[in-house]
Amino acid sequence: MMARVRGLDISNDNVKTRLQFLKKLMNLEEYSKMRVCHLSGGSKRKLCCIMALVTIPRLLLMDEVSNGVDPMARKNLYTYLRTLKNTSVILITHRIDEAEKISDRVAIMSRGRFLDIDSPIRLKEKHGSLFFFQVDLHRAEHLEAVHSKIIQACPFCKRVYAAKGKKVEANTIIMYSFDELGRYNRIDRSSVKNNRLESGAGSLLDPATKEVKIKVVYILKFLQDLVTEGQIKDYSIYRSSLDEVFRKLIQEDE
Repeated sequence: MMARVRGLDISNDNVKTRLQFLKKLMNLEEYSKMRVCHLSGGSKRKLCCIMALVTIPRLLLMDEVSNGVDPMARKNLYTYLRTLKNTSVILITHRIDEAEKISDRVAIMSRGRFLDIDSPIRLKEKHGSLFFFQVDLHRAEHLEAVHSKIIQACPFCKRVYAAKGKKVEANTIIMYSFDELGRYNRIDRSSVKNNRLESGAGSLLDPATKEVKIKVVYILKFLQDLVTEGQIKDYSIYRSSLDEVFRKLIQEDE
């Protein structure tokens, strides 16, 4: 019916092919003959997506399109939207992870106004700590000693807390954040095993200023030394998410 409303001839082979493609895209083929009133909420939402995509508009607005949609259909839909060449898609969503994965630009709104709009990576550069790392300890009583060693070797790192006075880590886990942008020139090189960062072609210290050139690589080498020496069990390092930026901007706006 929507195809007819849009002025399409449903007897045309190209139109039939497109409708079949959209039903397969949203996993609705088996419900083709079912009345809309008998569809589940998720299937109705998928049908709305098909209706919006019957033609290929220049501007497509999709409001909370993933609500109630199964993961496979949601993935298929977003993959297809990324392939549209001459269509601008405005996606309204509360799922920050989805916005980060599929959007070229993201606008963060609070109380009816935009707090910022930019690419996901630029938003994280402007408002978020670009990196986090987590250290897993062998025993809880080693926490303060390991923390002191990390802060001595990496003074540009900050210990992460969920809220004021409330720690995010378990007794054997410590978390830190740091910003990769820029250099840092107050590194206690005596805390780095054998001063390996100052020697060789792959040195992480600028030969003229002795500044750390790449923080993330410096930290990886330092943490690996701690594992080798048996001072920590394991570690992981990862990029910050757009969700962190969203929460920070919303809190600042309150």
